[in-house]
Amino acid sequence: MALKTPEPVCLAEVITNMLRGKWSVHILHILKLQGALNFNRLHRNIHGISAKVLNEQLGYLIVAGVLQRVPTNNSRQEVIYSFTEQGQELCEVLDVLDELARRWKTPQLPMDVPLQTALES
Repeated sequence: MALKTPEPVCLAEVITNMLRGKWSVHILHILKLQGALNFNRLHRNIHGISAKVLNEQLGYLIVAGVLQRVPTNNSRQEVIYSFTEQGQELCEVLDVLDELARRWKTPQLPMDVPLQTALES
């Protein structure tokens, strides 16, 4: 018998789950700062991400309804990645979280270290 995924207690969990990918927030931040970009320009602006992972993350954010692929009118059949209306709303929320982090001056904790270990160090 397959295990059921529990329904979220707080609907904000749906959004936080969407942003759990290591690069999701970074991708959204770059697009917010620089506007719509094609894959290569986006890849050049995110240091340390492989093309494969960027492609996977973009696909996930498109399926989630945050980003869209928009064909350009040039002859190279290029597409650019830009925000959907939902993505623009999400950016407003991320701006609020960014401001909160600045006020709290929260140290960046590594994602692979258990919280208790991080608190003990």
